[in-house]
Amino acid sequence: MRRAERGIKVLIAAAIIRMTRTMVQTTRFSPSRGWDDVRLLLVRNSQILIALAGAFFLLPLLILSFFAPPFVPFAGDPATADPALVWAQMRDTIVPLIPWFLLLFFVQTIGQLAIMAAVTIRENPTAGEAIAIGFQRLGYYLLITLALSMLILLAMVPLLLIIGAVGAALGSASPAVAGLLGIILFGVVIAVLVYISMRFALIGVVLVAEDARGPLPVLRRSWQLTHNNAALIFAFYLIVAVVIVVISLAVSLIFGLLFSLAGLAMTPGGAGAAILALLTGTISAGGTTIFALMQAAIYRQLAGGRADEVFR
Repeated sequence: MRRAERGIKVLIAAAIIRMTRTMVQTTRFSPSRGWDDVRLLLVRNSQILIALAGAFFLLPLLILSFFAPPFVPFAGDPATADPALVWAQMRDTIVPLIPWFLLLFFVQTIGQLAIMAAVTIRENPTAGEAIAIGFQRLGYYLLITLALSMLILLAMVPLLLIIGAVGAALGSASPAVAGLLGIILFGVVIAVLVYISMRFALIGVVLVAEDARGPLPVLRRSWQLTHNNAALIFAFYLIVAVVIVVISLAVSLIFGLLFSLAGLAMTPGGAGAAILALLTGTISAGGTTIFALMQAAIYRQLAGGRADEVFR
C-alpha cells in the first residue's frame, strides 16, 4: 500500500514538473507589453538612438536620394512595346542602382545590430562600442541569413514541385479549378514563408545579446524563443508597419502637394524635393529604429526578462 502511495506521489510530482516546464517553454508574447517596452527603450536611450539612426539610417538615405542614379520608369506601354526594349530599359535603370542598394543594406544592417547591442547588452556599451559590435557581427549575420535562405529554399522546392504537378494534372481537366487551386496553394506558400520568417525573426538580437556565432545555434535559439508566438509576432510587426507606411505616404503626399503649391522645385535636386527627402528619410529612419527595438523587446519578453529591469 505504501509503495503504491509513493508511486502515485512520484507520478504526480513528475506530471507537475512536466507541466511547469511546458508553461515555461511556451511563454506567450504580449504585443501591448512589447510596445510598452519599445517606448521605454526610446525614452531611456534617446541620445544614442538618435546618433545611430542619423548615422546609419537617415544619412545613407539622403546620400541615396541625392547621388544615386535616378529611377526612370518605362515611358511607353509595356503591353504593346517590344519586350527586348522594355527589358533593356529596365536593365539600364536597375543595374546601376544595385551597388547603392547593397551598400544601403550593409550600412543599415550594421546600424540595426548596433542598436540591438546598445539596448540589450548589460555592460551598457557606448555608441562607438555598439557600432564596433555591429561591424563584428555583420559577417555572422550575413552567413546566418544565407544559411536560412538555403534552408527555406530546400524546404520550398518539394512543395513547389507538388504544386506544379497538381496544377498540371488539373489544368487539362478543369482550368477553372486549377486556377482556384493555384490561388489557394499560393496563399499557403505565402503563409509558410511568413511563419518561417517569424520563427527566425530574432536571429539578429540573439546574435548580439547572447554572443552566439554559429548559424545553427542562432537559428535554433530563435526557433525556441518564438515557439507558439509566430502569429502574435507577425501581428505586432504588421500593425506597426502599416502605421509607419501610412504616416510616410501621408507626409509624402501632403508635403509634396504643399511644396508644389508653394512653387518649390520638386525635380531631383530641387529645394522641394530635398526637403521632402529629408522628411521622408527621417520617418524611414525612425521606422527602422523602431523595428530594431521591437526585435529587442520581443527577445527580452520571450527570454523571460522585464524591460524595466534589464534594459538600459
